[in-house]
Amino acid sequence: AAIIMLLANPMLIHNPGFIISFACIYSIAFLYKPMSKISKNLPLPRFIKDSIALSLAIQLGIAPILIHYFNYLSIINVILNIFTVPLTFLIIAIAFPGIIIGSILPTISTYILAADYYLIKLLLKAIEYFAKLPLAGIYIPSLPIYIYVIYYALIYGLINARNKIGYFAWKWRLQIYMTVALVIAVIGIKFITNDNLRIVVLDVGQGDSILITTPKRKNILIDGGGSSSEGYNYDVGSKVTVPALRKLGIWHIDTIISSHIHDDHLEGLIRVAEEYKIKNLVLPRVPYKSEKLDMLIDIAERKDSNIFYVGEDDRLVLEKDISMEILLPSKELLIGTNSDENNNSIVAKLNYKNFAMIFTGDIEKEAERRIIDKDIKSVVLKVAHHGSSTSSTKEFLDKVSPIISIISVGNNVYGHPSGETLKSIEEIGSAIYRTDMHGAVKIVTDGIKLKVITVR
Repeated sequence: AAIIMLLANPMLIHNPGFIISFACIYSIAFLYKPMSKISKNLPLPRFIKDSIALSLAIQLGIAPILIHYFNYLSIINVILNIFTVPLTFLIIAIAFPGIIIGSILPTISTYILAADYYLIKLLLKAIEYFAKLPLAGIYIPSLPIYIYVIYYALIYGLINARNKIGYFAWKWRLQIYMTVALVIAVIGIKFITNDNLRIVVLDVGQGDSILITTPKRKNILIDGGGSSSEGYNYDVGSKVTVPALRKLGIWHIDTIISSHIHDDHLEGLIRVAEEYKIKNLVLPRVPYKSEKLDMLIDIAERKDSNIFYVGEDDRLVLEKDISMEILLPSKELLIGTNSDENNNSIVAKLNYKNFAMIFTGDIEKEAERRIIDKDIKSVVLKVAHHGSSTSSTKEFLDKVSPIISIISVGNNVYGHPSGETLKSIEEIGSAIYRTDMHGAVKIVTDGIKLKVITVR
């Protein structure tokens, strides 16, 4: 059936529903019998033991697939299926005669299908109730593919450990294990010798959120996205930023940097700080406060995070050969500008061997003039203030002279990015990447060469 469906539509190979459906079938075929042997000694009725065996078989078989696609693994469904599997069979058993009878006796069919309606309602209520229980499931960040290979190899080995096999079958199995071991060794060596710095500009809509991952797997998150206008409230942290971090395989965050207090940069960090253990919280050395900032600081304090306030001439050492120079806010804050909060954002220059990237927060031309005489030449520029016409002056762009310019922007009423800014960036010969057009933008570099990868 799978082959026929793929011949009709080859793109189904990328469809999670297709993959999970057939993974369930194969899980039942290969794992149900071993699970039945394990559950047979349980002091429970036969149908409950069969339900447990079926549920365990499916759970073990599709767990890596669920983690890969959804970063979530249900624990409660092993218990839930004891109730829902028989109920589902009952719903199907009633539905078929109800449909057939409906073509002859519609009135009687109405009563039969009405019973099915209430059974379906009961099923949905049960699922909803169990899903809300504590520890009903766990969120798991994406894992490397080789972990899934090891998992399935272990499952295969455990299932066949007690089986008596002949020489040729033993030799075939040994070859499989040796191949898996070789793959793991190669990947392990690559992991140990990895010297790539990864920077991902997340697609959080009209906001900023940038993840930096060092070669030694330290994670630094600059801003977290959030609501971009008054009266508009969308939980970007829960619905975009945290899921994106899980999809990127992030298990921990070493440092959060909040560039300034505006919601489209700070709000999403609150959810991130709730979900992750944060070692360090870095804030600008400015007097500006907000309710959201107080919430973030409160979470950091409750989790015993270190809180640092930084400004001009400070330096964050991430690891050997990798550091961030803080260029703004300056010792004398910019006051009386169009937006003092924007112009006193944290501006930092990331250095790694021959590679440099400058993170500009939401600074405008007044702040750009303040740092124009500093060493701001960079390979990559995170364009200030979502490409606003109040930022990215020609003088500033000429001084930075970026090969790549990244604009974090979404649907907005502000006209971001402005045509003037885009034209100025094009005139210096810089390649432009926009999160509203390209999705998340990833930079991978060993400090000498770099690669740009986009979602779209």
